[in-house]
Amino acid sequence: MVAPKNIAKNIEMDGENLYSRSEIEKIDPLYRKDYYRMFFKEILSKNPRGVTIAQIATLTGISKKTVSHHLEFLVATRDAYKWEYGPRSIVYFPNGRLLHPIADVPIEIGGRFYTFRHIVNEFGDFIHIQEKKEEGGNIFTTVGGIIIRKNAFKDFIENLNNICEGE
Repeated sequence: MVAPKNIAKNIEMDGENLYSRSEIEKIDPLYRKDYYRMFFKEILSKNPRGVTIAQIATLTGISKKTVSHHLEFLVATRDAYKWEYGPRSIVYFPNGRLLHPIADVPIEIGGRFYTFRHIVNEFGDFIHIQEKKEEGGNIFTTVGGIIIRKNAFKDFIENLNNICEGE
């Protein structure tokens, strides 16, 4: 694979939301992960041309291991995507431009909550589904997600229907 031509050389970040190392260490460990994920999503949103783990670690002073761990979570929940090129090069991007929030407020289906979105990015046109967990007080966190190419979505649904009907 070839390196993306548009990778950011210098990343942008609004310093007002960055806590110092000592302030981060004071955050309850249960909430520290949420801080990191929110913060890294913000960095990605300000850098749509993509950033690397090393760029974020250098800029913030946060270890590469911590940065990598939380960026991979954002990829798993489809809040970000990555492009791997070469044996050791990975660029992370915010997950596209939201075109239409089909269901912006989580919808309960079978005792679980989901959001549905239509996204377009440089890689194509997609339907984005996220499973949400209610934390209480109408606060939801993402626990998983899937992205399906829009032009394959009908086939995806047809296959799910076949599975449900036992074919």
